[in-house]
Amino acid sequence: GEWRRVLHSIFGHLCVLLVLAQGFMGAYKLKVLKQGERRYTFHGSLGKGIMAMGCATILLAVGFWPWSLGTKAIIGSLTLASCLVGALWVVERRSESEGLALGSGGAGKIGVPAE
Repeated sequence: GEWRRVLHSIFGHLCVLLVLAQGFMGAYKLKVLKQGERRYTFHGSLGKGIMAMGCATILLAVGFWPWSLGTKAIIGSLTLASCLVGALWVVERRSESEGLALGSGGAGKIGVPAE
């Protein structure tokens, strides 16, 4: 009903704002990471949350789109699959030189490999 449209709109606007914030944080994070400092260690988790919210936004819209049940099932299934892969599939990478789990959180300095 109408509540889906309202929630879809709220989620959509939040997603846009969060993506903008994520972009600025990511640029700053990269800048300070090159200097050996770790900041915004929640950046990866926030990104996954934004992806999950985006999927929820689409799923809400699927409920009120005037399409056939088959089309809704396909779009809903593909959206859920995207969410599972993009937002919920946790992949932890390790840097060989530092032995740190990248994106695992924590604060402080990281080791910069000698050249």
